[in-house]
Amino acid sequence: MTGPVPAPVIYRLTPYGTTVRPVVESVRVWGEAHLRHTDDEAAAGEAMGCAHSVA
Repeated sequence: MTGPVPAPVIYRLTPYGTTVRPVVESVRVWGEAHLRHTDDEAAAGEAMGCAHSVA
């Protein structure tokens, strides 16, 4: 027996890669504000269903 297929893979940012977090967080915050600004409740629910803070 060989194990689970596909094999689980764990991805992780390098310390240098984490320097992009403030940019990604800013875009996430802007996106949430934009959805509220456009009053598009259906899109907000769909787009924000899996969103969480990256900080």
